[in-house]
Formats: sequence, C-alpha cells, structure tokens
Amino acid sequence: MINKNEFYSDKDTLSTESKNALWDGIQKELFPRKDFFSMFDVKSYTLGFTTAIIFLFAVIGMYTVGKSFLYENKPDELIINSAYQKAIIEFEEALPRINKVGNTVRVDEFLQVKQEELKEIDVAIEQYGKDYSKNDYSQLKQERLRRLYKLKLKVLESIIAIEGTDHETNN
Repeated sequence: MINKNEFYSDKDTLSTESKNALWDGIQKELFPRKDFFSMFDVKSYTLGFTTAIIFLFAVIGMYTVGKSFLYENKPDELIINSAYQKAIIEFEEALPRINKVGNTVRVDEFLQVKQEELKEIDVAIEQYGKDYSKNDYSQLKQERLRRLYKLKLKVLESIIAIEGTDHETNN
C-alpha cells in the first residue's frame, strides 16, 4: 500500500492561508457580487461611449463642411438671382387679393393689364431658364435674367401701390 507521508512532504501541502485564498477565489467565480460596476465591463462601455461621441462629432463636422461646400460656395451670379427670386416670392405673398367689388373700372383695367404683364414676364423668365444650362454664368445672360427679375418686381410694386391707394380712397 502507498504511504501518504512518503509522497507528500509538509512543503507540498497548502497552508491554511493559501487554502482560504484559493477557496475565496473559487467562491468569487461561482457567486459573483451583484454591484453595478461588476455587472458590466466598464472598460468596454467607456470605450464604446467615447467612440460614439467621436463618431457623432465627425458626422456633424462632415455635415457642416459638406453643407458649406455645396450650398454656400455658389457663384455671385446665382446668389444674386436667388435673392431676386426670394424678393419676388415675398412681393407675391404680400400682394393683396384683387377685390372685384369696390374697385373702380379704371383700377380693374389697370390690374388686368398688370396681371397680363406678370404672366408674360413669368413665361419669359421660365423660357430663359430653359434656354441656358445651370452652369452657364455668362455676364450677358445673367444681366438679361436680372433685368426680367427687376421688371417683375416693378410690376408687383405698382400693383401693390395702386391697390393701396385705391383701398385708402374707398375707406
């Protein structure tokens, strides 16, 4: 039979402190603590959160650079044309509705003539826009287009002025 003392010496067996440390480690693995930080891998979440914030800033930066590159770097001609278009839209929105009742015959005729002029100018602007490409910024063509915009603004202004004066005289 095998004698225990022949195979193991005192230095081969674990001390009481070592046995306790070993069993503490085993218990920690078998029954983990339930506190907040031990439930999650804090390093992984911190790294993921930091990456998400950096990615968000990168996307915002690309968006602002792309927006400024695409929309704000227009040639001066296009900026002027869009300003005229916006002014015309605002004038048309401010244009009072033509009131058939209460207008004098002279005012009605004037308004009809001005509306016909507006329609002709709109047709000319539309046709002129079709005649040249979006990338054609020649000075002569841009000047003609601006002249049409100015003419339309003058017609709209005269309609607003006559409606305002006629409305004041009726009241």
